[in-house]
Amino acid sequence: MKKIIILTSDGGGGNLSASNALEGYLKDDYNVQSVHVFKDLLLSLDFVYVFSFKRYSGESLYNSFMPKKQFRFIAVFYYIGILYIQLMSKKIRTILYNYFAQTKPDYILSVIPIINDIVLSIAQELDIPFLLIPTDLDTRMYILNIKNPSYKNFKICLPFHDKDILQPLIQSCISADYISIVGAALKPNFFEPKNNDHLKEEFLIPPNKPIIMVMMGAQGSSELQRYAYHLLTIENPVHLLLCIGKNSNSKAALRNLTIPAHITISIIEYTQRIADLMTISDIILSKSGSISVCEAIYTNTPLLLDATSTILPWEKFNHTFIKTHQLGLSITKHKNISPIVSNLISNAMQLEEYKNNLKKIEKLDIKTHIKNCLKTLEIL
Repeated sequence: MKKIIILTSDGGGGNLSASNALEGYLKDDYNVQSVHVFKDLLLSLDFVYVFSFKRYSGESLYNSFMPKKQFRFIAVFYYIGILYIQLMSKKIRTILYNYFAQTKPDYILSVIPIINDIVLSIAQELDIPFLLIPTDLDTRMYILNIKNPSYKNFKICLPFHDKDILQPLIQSCISADYISIVGAALKPNFFEPKNNDHLKEEFLIPPNKPIIMVMMGAQGSSELQRYAYHLLTIENPVHLLLCIGKNSNSKAALRNLTIPAHITISIIEYTQRIADLMTISDIILSKSGSISVCEAIYTNTPLLLDATSTILPWEKFNHTFIKTHQLGLSITKHKNISPIVSNLISNAMQLEEYKNNLKKIEKLDIKTHIKNCLKTLEIL
């Protein structure tokens, strides 16, 4: 079996979610190995790791600040990291070159940002086909310093054919020959048929109530409690799916909230069944990560994206994307949560318009299309 190395990262949940999905899709036909680049290969160059005397890494620091919504710090830290990587590019290239020369993969796949120009130069020198699979709809950080590529065995795999998603590639003189639309790198259960009635029974959800799902990522966030507080002021009967992820401390705080008789709730801890929960939901309130946005698109569920604090630079595009395509709205103030949700529940025509717009977006099954893309590179 031919060997694939997937470059992934522990920074945030999106990269790991995508690489795990790809590994699952490809493992029957290829020998697939995921490598956590910054932790497994480049840790010795991590300035956070060095200056914290090996107590923290850049990724662990990033992950610790995400649930607290300290996005200004994260953005500054991220851009400092980009500059640092540029300064250390020769050392990074040496480490990665030696790794690929030693492991001899038949393909390289990357779901991580920033260092792909270095990976591309190595892949071209060693003549290893390279697939870049951005996990953000905003591809700029993934194609950083990649301009007018000339390596025939290079492909950038995108989830949707959309002029705004393609624009950064066009600006970098990346021709259509290097672009393939393969679908979003989501877990298999997002492509499986669902029985909504059975799922509602299984999750003990009362019938005939609109379902509002709130999720703030796999790590969870204290922000979810604030959203729940405002949602409990809705006068309409609703059921709230409060997905706390790995933030188990949220459970006690949520249970201490006063819940009106016309509102019911389910507190959902970290689960592999997000696709099922999204499918039965009428509205999703979510942080603005691209994986969450793609998941909602694939389940045709209208989105309300959190914009109550600083938006991470690479997630700003997601807010523009859902507004441009009329898939939902951004929530800029906590006091607007209840009125916006109440209005959507009461205004069936607006909610249906969002759902119809979601259905119009072509949703490819990445399992099939990523394999076809690999086979195309085999011929070249």
